[in-house]
Amino acid sequence: MSNKDKILAYKEILSAYRNGDEERYPDAFEDAFAALESLPELAQWFEQDQQFDDEFRTALNDFEVPEQKAIQTEPAKRIHFPLLKLAAAAVFVLVLGGIFLNFNETRQNQRAAALVDELRRDLTAFAASSFDLDAMNNDLTVLQELITSRGGSKGPILKDVFEKGLPMGCKIVELDSHTVSLYCFANDQQQIVHAFVLPINDLNGARAAKHMRAIVEYTDRDTGGWISGDSAYMLVSSMPGVDIKPFLLPAQEIYSVALKRNSVPATVAMTLVEFQ
Repeated sequence: MSNKDKILAYKEILSAYRNGDEERYPDAFEDAFAALESLPELAQWFEQDQQFDDEFRTALNDFEVPEQKAIQTEPAKRIHFPLLKLAAAAVFVLVLGGIFLNFNETRQNQRAAALVDELRRDLTAFAASSFDLDAMNNDLTVLQELITSRGGSKGPILKDVFEKGLPMGCKIVELDSHTVSLYCFANDQQQIVHAFVLPINDLNGARAAKHMRAIVEYTDRDTGGWISGDSAYMLVSSMPGVDIKPFLLPAQEIYSVALKRNSVPATVAMTLVEFQ
């Protein structure tokens, strides 16, 4: 079993952990706790998960239920709730609902961030490996037709993003459950920048957009991306020192213009607002 599979399996176990469970159920968590020593990524996730649980528990403990007077009844046993009691009950429901909504939203954002981080690592590892392209051609249209014929993503805005880049080749990459389309471009210094494209539904959509925007370095290679339409894009330096910013900035400008002109669907516009 790979480290990635082990981490996913241990996360399932540790996500059910509550303080004191290691004493009540020693056998259930023994292996998972031992793995924290050898898997730094798992240890970091568990620390963040426990911190969030503590914050949520504190919020619940600090919440005060509004004081309610005794319920009055008539001889017919019909219960009447005065307006004040109904208002108090409504406030209680709204506050408690807000707590759970924030809890769920935070969880979803954590998962989106973890998914984007995992994607960065996988794509950087692939870019650093030795691989052959499926085709080499300086015509982007030819490369896109080849990729789509094999079930990949066309990446319709690549032509605008890499207006000052030279197409070099393409490849279909299978990473875990993702089918990723790779387009390679040369910059004005003949350095290669990899453009990976995959369906947006693989990344939890709008929540992933804000996590993709930042330029993050892995193994001395820059990574950074964006979301447009139904596709997610991630640029990765082919070698240490290759700058991806000249291609990321035009991408951001395209989104800004498209949003101001209302030339994108409402669902995409929501994603672009978060992206900006």
